[in-house]
Amino acid sequence: MQRRALFSFPLCLTTLAALSSAEPASAQIWKLNETCTQLAKEIRPLKLKHIAVADFVSPDSTASPAMGHYFAVLVSDLLRQSDKKHIEVVDHDAFDSALVKLHVAANTPDFVQAMKIAPNEAFGKGVDVLVLGTVGKQDGNYLVEITTVRRMDGVSLNPVHVSMKLSEFLESFAAPFPAPEFQPAFKAGKNGMSMPHCTFCPNPTYNDFARKARIQGNSVLEIVISKEGRVLQLHPVKLLGYGLDEDAYNVLRQWQFAPTTNAEGVPVNVVVPVQISFRLF
Repeated sequence: MQRRALFSFPLCLTTLAALSSAEPASAQIWKLNETCTQLAKEIRPLKLKHIAVADFVSPDSTASPAMGHYFAVLVSDLLRQSDKKHIEVVDHDAFDSALVKLHVAANTPDFVQAMKIAPNEAFGKGVDVLVLGTVGKQDGNYLVEITTVRRMDGVSLNPVHVSMKLSEFLESFAAPFPAPEFQPAFKAGKNGMSMPHCTFCPNPTYNDFARKARIQGNSVLEIVISKEGRVLQLHPVKLLGYGLDEDAYNVLRQWQFAPTTNAEGVPVNVVVPVQISFRLF
């Protein structure tokens, strides 16, 4: 397997991730994977095939909507891989789009009732089972509760719970970007700003879960680069799932750049999107 980095200007930096046997310290995905495997086993006897995962909500507002969306994407991925023979998980972005068209929000008390009367054709092949979740923060952990609900009558299975340690990656969803302490930060390539030149840019590697699932695609993060060329802050923009976004995040933190300058040649803090392309080749 080859390993190479590829850069594209001026819209964004692009790097091609390596396929490697190395196992990065990505999301505590394995703990959540066990929970999703348990959920799949509980869903199977219902003999209801099509599953949709709604964005998780935070009853105490300790987790951001973006974080709730990430957990929903991750749970969708894990359920999809846990039992491909008996269940079919609706694409999460497609499900979100269908809810928007129906003017139905997952964070409302009447969500299940609204889903019971929603037209089946709005969801492609339909939705038989809803997976709902809550996420909050307490004592240095994310507390996640996942509930499976039969759409036709609203009957739910007992919720399952998982506790995961706080991570810098998940916290980045809710953090102001760019953070006040890194202002002013200018858009690279705009108004006379030069584009960053990476001097140390190791490639992310596939985690074992994504590699076995043979997942390919792009993860996009915005980064703030200091006037000295250090990565100050990262913010996820487009999620690929399967733990790959956190793998990309953790490697990008290590990147170093030549200073970026303004039209007068003075080094400045800049913001630039970085696209990580995960390809099996």
